[in-house]
Amino acid sequence: MSSSDGAVFGQMSRHFIELRNQYLNKYLTEGILYTDKSFDKFSTRDSNRSTKSVRWLRPHEICKQLHLPQPVFIDNGMSITDVSQGEISNCWFVAVIACLSTLDNVLEKYVPPGQDFDQFYSGCFCFHIGCENNFTEVIVDDLLPVDENGNLIYGRNKQDRNEFWFPLFEKAYANHIGGYKNMVESRMSRGLEDLTKGVVNEISLYPSMTTDVFDDWKGLMNCGFLFLAYIESRDRSQWTKEEDLMNGLVRGHAYSITFMYSMDSDKSDRVLRLMQLKNPWGKKEWNGAWSDE
Repeated sequence: MSSSDGAVFGQMSRHFIELRNQYLNKYLTEGILYTDKSFDKFSTRDSNRSTKSVRWLRPHEICKQLHLPQPVFIDNGMSITDVSQGEISNCWFVAVIACLSTLDNVLEKYVPPGQDFDQFYSGCFCFHIGCENNFTEVIVDDLLPVDENGNLIYGRNKQDRNEFWFPLFEKAYANHIGGYKNMVESRMSRGLEDLTKGVVNEISLYPSMTTDVFDDWKGLMNCGFLFLAYIESRDRSQWTKEEDLMNGLVRGHAYSITFMYSMDSDKSDRVLRLMQLKNPWGKKEWNGAWSDE
């Protein structure tokens, strides 16, 4: 489903609503929920698990097994704290979604409102990928890969484990590009361009960066531009090979830049330029100057 089919970016299409209503009736009369039989369930090559140790459960089944409250699609809005990377190497995707979540009323365009696990639940959900005049509507079922204990293997909300908009969005994007396996080790700039249809520029940081450049970046961020960061691996032939650094950061890893700030140093004439980063893992953070420690 694309914008050329009369659908509106950020709103559920007529096609999706008709499909949802069809399966809502089937669920109420026959107990049958929507299942996308074309989705590649065996596209889990990046995980250390064999396909035999992966089960596919719906959110209400996951919550029941983990003794969680009833599942919710979105709980008190979508925010940067909702997204955390799972076992697949798609930190670039998690970083992009985390950036989108910091912009007012933007992520709602990708996750159309009016979807839930209550009144209109039929096992199918829709997401939009692209931009206002060039987007694709992706429809997925809500079967998600879990381990033997019922824990989500891929993206999840670590704080509110019964909230499912992010793992379902991740599945929708995986479906869009041919399976979870194709999310592995994609270049951050390529993924950002595909997801938003925006123009992406890659800029290498260097020690002599001027305050004017940094101020320009702050201005662009305030205007809604997305900023992400990536620390190159030592071996450029294996650019996604991850390596822990003493300062808490990780080589071969993507981060969301969520805030920029500059200030005059009270000990020298230097200008301090600070960036706030979010690690898609939800752990391992900068431990040097200005850190929590």
